[in-house]
Amino acid sequence: MTQALLFFGVLEWILYMIEKIKNELRMTQYFDCTHCFLRGSYADESYGISSDIDLLIVSPEFKDISILKRKELVNKAMGNLAINTRFDAICLSEEEYANFINCRRKMFFDERLIRIV
Repeated sequence: MTQALLFFGVLEWILYMIEKIKNELRMTQYFDCTHCFLRGSYADESYGISSDIDLLIVSPEFKDISILKRKELVNKAMGNLAINTRFDAICLSEEEYANFINCRRKMFFDERLIRIV
Protein backbone atom coordinates (compact mmCIF):
# COMPACT_ATOMS: atom_id res chain seq x y z
CA MET A 1 0.00 0.00 0.00
CA THR A 2 2.81 2.46 0.73
CA GLN A 3 4.00 2.79 -2.91
CA ALA A 4 0.46 3.31 -4.12
CA LEU A 5 -0.02 6.11 -1.58
CA LEU A 6 2.79 8.07 -3.27
CA PHE A 7 0.48 8.42 -6.28
CA PHE A 8 -2.97 8.26 -4.67
CA GLY A 9 -4.58 9.41 -1.44
CA VAL A 10 -5.96 6.67 0.82
CA LEU A 11 -9.56 6.99 -0.38
CA GLU A 12 -8.50 7.04 -4.02
CA TRP A 13 -6.31 3.98 -3.44
CA ILE A 14 -9.20 2.07 -1.84
CA LEU A 15 -11.54 2.94 -4.73
CA TYR A 16 -8.84 1.95 -7.22
CA MET A 17 -8.34 -1.42 -5.47
CA ILE A 18 -12.08 -2.09 -5.36
CA GLU A 19 -12.31 -1.49 -9.11
CA LYS A 20 -9.38 -3.86 -9.74
CA ILE A 21 -10.95 -6.54 -7.52
CA LYS A 22 -14.36 -6.16 -9.20
CA ASN A 23 -12.86 -6.46 -12.66
CA GLU A 24 -10.78 -9.49 -11.73
CA LEU A 25 -13.72 -11.30 -10.11
CA ARG A 26 -15.96 -10.62 -13.12
CA MET A 27 -13.37 -12.03 -15.53
CA THR A 28 -11.97 -14.95 -13.53
CA GLN A 29 -12.12 -18.38 -15.12
CA TYR A 30 -11.78 -20.15 -11.76
CA PHE A 31 -15.29 -19.58 -10.38
CA ASP A 32 -18.47 -17.55 -10.90
CA CYS A 33 -18.61 -14.74 -8.33
CA THR A 34 -22.24 -13.90 -7.54
CA HIS A 35 -21.48 -11.51 -4.64
CA CYS A 36 -18.40 -9.88 -3.18
CA PHE A 37 -18.30 -7.65 -0.11
CA LEU A 38 -15.53 -5.54 1.34
CA ARG A 39 -15.36 -6.14 5.09
CA GLY A 40 -13.02 -5.57 8.00
CA SER A 41 -10.86 -2.51 8.52
CA TYR A 42 -11.34 -1.02 5.05
CA ALA A 43 -15.13 -1.33 5.32
CA ASP A 44 -15.32 0.29 8.74
CA GLU A 45 -12.55 2.82 8.00
CA SER A 46 -10.24 1.63 10.78
CA TYR A 47 -7.46 0.47 8.41
CA GLY A 48 -3.78 1.09 8.96
CA ILE A 49 -0.66 0.93 6.82
CA SER A 50 -0.32 -2.83 7.38
CA SER A 51 -4.02 -3.72 6.95
CA ASP A 52 -4.99 -6.49 4.58
CA ILE A 53 -8.08 -6.36 2.37
CA ASP A 54 -10.85 -8.51 3.83
CA LEU A 55 -13.46 -9.88 1.43
CA LEU A 56 -16.53 -12.08 1.61
CA ILE A 57 -16.93 -13.86 -1.74
CA VAL A 58 -19.97 -15.92 -2.74
CA SER A 59 -19.96 -18.48 -5.55
CA PRO A 60 -22.10 -21.51 -6.43
CA GLU A 61 -18.87 -23.33 -7.32
CA PHE A 62 -17.78 -23.23 -3.66
CA LYS A 63 -20.43 -25.81 -2.77
CA ASP A 64 -18.95 -29.14 -1.68
CA ILE A 65 -15.30 -28.04 -1.86
CA SER A 66 -13.01 -27.43 1.07
CA ILE A 67 -12.25 -24.02 2.53
CA LEU A 68 -8.59 -24.42 1.51
CA LYS A 69 -9.55 -25.17 -2.11
CA ARG A 70 -11.87 -22.15 -2.15
CA LYS A 71 -9.07 -19.87 -0.91
CA GLU A 72 -6.73 -21.38 -3.49
CA LEU A 73 -9.19 -20.47 -6.26
CA VAL A 74 -9.54 -16.92 -4.93
CA ASN A 75 -5.75 -16.55 -4.69
CA LYS A 76 -5.44 -17.67 -8.32
CA ALA A 77 -8.06 -15.14 -9.36
CA MET A 78 -6.39 -12.34 -7.39
CA GLY A 79 -2.92 -13.31 -8.61
CA ASN A 80 -3.43 -11.24 -11.76
CA LEU A 81 -3.84 -8.01 -9.80
CA ALA A 82 -0.07 -7.40 -9.63
CA ILE A 83 -0.24 -5.45 -6.39
CA ASN A 84 1.61 -5.67 -3.10
CA THR A 85 -1.40 -6.11 -0.82
CA ARG A 86 -2.53 -9.05 1.27
CA PHE A 87 -6.06 -10.43 0.93
CA ASP A 88 -8.12 -12.46 3.36
CA ALA A 89 -11.31 -13.91 1.93
CA ILE A 90 -14.24 -15.72 3.49
CA CYS A 91 -15.51 -17.89 0.64
CA LEU A 92 -19.11 -19.07 0.87
CA SER A 93 -21.43 -21.09 -1.33
CA GLU A 94 -24.80 -19.48 -2.06
CA GLU A 95 -26.47 -21.74 0.52
CA GLU A 96 -23.88 -20.83 3.18
CA TYR A 97 -24.34 -17.16 2.31
CA ALA A 98 -28.13 -17.43 2.77
CA ASN A 99 -27.53 -19.02 6.20
CA PHE A 100 -24.99 -16.29 7.04
CA ILE A 101 -27.51 -13.55 6.18
CA ASN A 102 -30.22 -15.26 8.24
CA CYS A 103 -27.90 -15.64 11.27
CA ARG A 104 -26.66 -12.08 10.86
CA ARG A 105 -30.21 -10.75 11.14
CA LYS A 106 -30.95 -12.84 14.22
CA MET A 107 -27.73 -11.86 16.01
CA PHE A 108 -27.75 -8.16 14.98
CA PHE A 109 -24.20 -8.76 13.86
CA ASP A 110 -22.59 -5.34 13.39
CA GLU A 111 -19.75 -6.04 11.01
CA ARG A 112 -19.96 -3.60 8.13
CA LEU A 113 -20.18 -5.16 4.67
CA ILE A 114 -19.89 -3.05 1.52
CA ARG A 115 -21.10 -4.80 -1.62
CA ILE A 116 -18.65 -4.43 -4.49
CA VAL A 117 -19.98 -7.16 -6.86
